[in-house]
This record gives sequence, C-alpha cells and structure tokens, in this order.
Amino acid sequence: GWRSNPDGVAYVQGATSYTFSEAGELSCRIANALLASGLSSGAKVAVLAPNDPLAWICVLGIWRSGLTWIPANPASPSGETAQLLEAFDAEMVIFHSSLAGDACHLRDRLPAVRSWVQFGPGDAGPADTPFAEWTAPHPATKPDVRSSPDDVVSLAPTGGTTGLPKGVMNTNRSL
Repeated sequence: GWRSNPDGVAYVQGATSYTFSEAGELSCRIANALLASGLSSGAKVAVLAPNDPLAWICVLGIWRSGLTWIPANPASPSGETAQLLEAFDAEMVIFHSSLAGDACHLRDRLPAVRSWVQFGPGDAGPADTPFAEWTAPHPATKPDVRSSPDDVVSLAPTGGTTGLPKGVMNTNRSL
C-alpha cells in the first residue's frame, strides 16, 4: 500500500486515521527507536494493547527492526500475562495507556523487562517512556536490517488448554 497508494488511508479508528505513508514512516521510526535501544538481535518485544492501529504499526516496527514480536492479550489476567512474558523472555513491552494499571502490576513481576513504552491518551507513569518521546528523535527511513526467511519474527502463545501456554515460533517464511 505504501508504494502503490502512499496517500491512501491504511488504518482508521474513530477520528484517527493513518495513511500508508504515515504508517510506514511511523513503523520506521519505531524500528529505529528499537535499534537504538540496545536490544540484541532476536530480542523479544511484547505489544499489550486493545485493537488499535498504533499497536499494529508497532508490530510492523518490530519486524522492520529484525526483532521478535510477542502478542500479549489485553483480556488475559495480568498474572497470566506476567507468566507468559517471563517464559518468553520479553525485554521490552509497548503498551496502551488504557492498560497502564496492568503494566504497573507486570513491571513488579518482570524485572528482566528493560523498557516500558506507553502510547495512547494520558500521562506515562514514572517508569514508562512516552511513545512520542521515544520515537521523535529517530528517522522515518527504513533501517538497514537484513532478514532471512527463517528468522523468528513472532513468538505466539498457544491457548494453554493442556497446561501453561507454549510459544509457537513463527518465521518470516511461515507468516
């Protein structure tokens, strides 16, 4: 969409919309912010959010940076989310402000998570980095990241019907 119709609307939620260009450039800012954060290759980044276009643009940024996305279910109890993020070795959590209370509980249980980035309306807590502040200094250009079809790009939890959820490693090829 970015190449074929850059000014076309890509995402809409309520009064907020993103064109393909806006979404593409923002995903590049996110990718460059992730790369500047010092995360190692293959690091895992969770996105904890309700359905929101910016949450998906964060996922695109995670992929652009060559890191691995952990989809975190906002409807899950925070104890389950904490177990999942700990078991999957999450190093960063990007979360929606509507889940700031959950993020606060998670922060106490997940000392291995190095960074907490909050997006959405409202003020960030004292241990959170506001999204706009995190992305603003970074370029909207595609980062120079090489990827392979066999790179793990998503660590998706199973339903956990036979015990604790397990992580399904999805590669570029499998997606």
